[in-house]
Amino acid sequence: MTSAVTSDRLHFANCWLLPAVTAAVVALGMSAAYFDTLEGMVSTWSSYRYFYYGHCFLVFPVSLWLIWGKRRQLARALPSPEYRVLILLLPVGLGWLLAYLAEVPVAQQAALIACLILSAWMMLGTEVAKTLAFPLGFLFFALPVSTEAIIPFLMEFTANSTVMLLRISGFDVVQNGTGFLVGGRSWIVEALCSGNLYLALIVTAGILASYLLAHSWRRRLLFMVFTLTIPLISNVVRTYLIVLTVQLDVSYLGPLKEHEIFAEIGFWLVVAGLFLLIFLSRDPPDNSGEPDTTPPDRPAGRPGSRQAVVHITAGVTALAAVLLWPGLAYTIDRMEPPHSQLPRAALQALDGVGGWQGFIDLSTTPVGKPDVPADAKFHRLYGRDRQLVFLYICQYHRLTHCMTDMRHMQYVMTQGNQGGQITRPIQRRIRLGERTLEVIQTQMDGGRGTVLTWNWYRFGGRSNTNRALAQIREVWYRLIDRRPDVVTLVLSTDQVRNRITGEQVLQSFAESILPEIEAVLDRSPE
Repeated sequence: MTSAVTSDRLHFANCWLLPAVTAAVVALGMSAAYFDTLEGMVSTWSSYRYFYYGHCFLVFPVSLWLIWGKRRQLARALPSPEYRVLILLLPVGLGWLLAYLAEVPVAQQAALIACLILSAWMMLGTEVAKTLAFPLGFLFFALPVSTEAIIPFLMEFTANSTVMLLRISGFDVVQNGTGFLVGGRSWIVEALCSGNLYLALIVTAGILASYLLAHSWRRRLLFMVFTLTIPLISNVVRTYLIVLTVQLDVSYLGPLKEHEIFAEIGFWLVVAGLFLLIFLSRDPPDNSGEPDTTPPDRPAGRPGSRQAVVHITAGVTALAAVLLWPGLAYTIDRMEPPHSQLPRAALQALDGVGGWQGFIDLSTTPVGKPDVPADAKFHRLYGRDRQLVFLYICQYHRLTHCMTDMRHMQYVMTQGNQGGQITRPIQRRIRLGERTLEVIQTQMDGGRGTVLTWNWYRFGGRSNTNRALAQIREVWYRLIDRRPDVVTLVLSTDQVRNRITGEQVLQSFAESILPEIEAVLDRSPE
């Protein structure tokens, strides 16, 4: 018996040592070539509080542990390169390049993980890829995908469900949207109470438990679907218990202590309960027969030179296919034309149009991030009849840098707005004379008033709020070695009384001076 096991281990080592080493070298090479993408992903993991992305640190170690758990199945598989996977690998690499040029970090990271999986498939073959399908696919849970898009739904669901439970418990509740009144106390379900902070982690843990404790794919899918409902239900219970604790005058624990206790302890109870429930509902062990441990036909002894050449060639091919795109990105960056210079003199000459006087030119002051050169942006404060409007125009070949500069500008302007709440951006149509302008409206409410912002893009002589189209045009111009003509425009109020007042101020400014600004931008040479 011992000799058979030893022989099987020797066969496994002979067939897997070189492919495994080659795959590891390719993975390390990819990590070095795509270091900036990996660094951005890790930075996102560590830049958020609570559990939002913290679980992502464990995804790669868990994936390696899952791969190690497949060693017996791998011992029965013969690694053999599958070059047809290049048909998939090359387009995914191109996708990374386009995401890099458009500066979409999550898309870059998703393409990098896909390249890693496809490279392993190409080097080790389809049989091995099928065996490692879940351990490799689990790497996608390392993506820091934002759940902000579903926050309004989560807030509404939590508020409605909590109100329903309170009414069942005998409380008189008056609801208004995501806020409700119980026994003279006012409650509101904010973004932090929506459960989005724990959504990704609970789903990841549930899917991992489903895979480990269920054997049939039908049962695994059933558990996975069930897992998606757990964050919703658990957050409703948490919110209900917080309200109930206060309403029943349970010993008060201090400011926000109920939130912290039910969030922290409740979260771990939910995760532990989820694993326990799936464990109790797991498939019974299959003892119908002994597992097949017969190794495949493979050459005895050490791998020959021909076999070594096959695996090394596959590794070099995979590495070349994935290193092509960072090389092209570097070349495009080196050949990139200089950014367009805004017609600052012509824009400054518009001072006084419609009664709006320019007060302060902030373009050269350290208000914005230094990523955008001073000659690529125009940032000025205008005033009329005690109304103040900040005008920000940016024409830079890195569109995301313009957006970052704009956000930093807004932060500096509203530093005194302590405790400000930023509402979800909405798309609006503004009537300006005989035409309609589409803008993205953002609102910040705080103790000192409301700050309202309109922003949009202009390219090809037209205004647009579609950032994807703006980035596609920007990428295309960079690929054909031309200066992008995409311009970011932002109008922002000072702190005003309310949203309606802010909209009136911005509309007045846009009607007075915006046509002149657009005419100057359209006359500007590329």
